[in-house]
Amino acid sequence: MELYQEQGLDVIKGALRAEDNVAYARTGLLTDLDATVKLYEAEAKSRIQSFQRLEIGFFVVGLLILIGEVLFIFQPMVRMIVMKTGALEKTNTELVKLSQKLVEKHSSRPGSRPASQ
Repeated sequence: MELYQEQGLDVIKGALRAEDNVAYARTGLLTDLDATVKLYEAEAKSRIQSFQRLEIGFFVVGLLILIGEVLFIFQPMVRMIVMKTGALEKTNTELVKLSQKLVEKHSSRPGSRPASQ
């Protein structure tokens, strides 16, 4: 009988220890886990903000490169094309005038055929 009483007391003591563990889990452990989660969350937010700053930095650098291309490559190229086009138009106008003079000189010679034949 005494053995049963001792085992019964051990069970009761174990139940009390389990209740203490549950109480600790509700207060201490959960508080510690919550603090740990908040620490990881703050670290993750910090990394995300750093990544966002880096992303903005790359975006700005990309825009600066595009602006540089416009200023140093495309604008000079457009200027050169406009200049060369103007020179070609001038040369073409001169060639048309010269061609007209040659046609007039050729048609004014005696015995020349009309240019249309």
